[in-house]
Amino acid sequence: MRIIPTPIDIVNIFRPAEATATIVKEVIILKSKLIWLQLRIKSEEVKAIAKKYHIPFIQDHCLMVEYAKLVQ
Repeated sequence: MRIIPTPIDIVNIFRPAEATATIVKEVIILKSKLIWLQLRIKSEEVKAIAKKYHIPFIQDHCLMVEYAKLVQ
């Protein structure tokens, strides 16, 4: 992930909860504007990492469903 040359708005994670902290630790370097764990994915460790680095964090929600609510 370190070779992505453009800014990252959302890191949308579809991995099992136990894999999310490793992913987020890599993403911190990219200065993402938001970390999003998809529906049924929860991680208190990732929540703490996001808080430490002042990155907004959402878990256990589907991005597509939430977007659809906004554009109705």
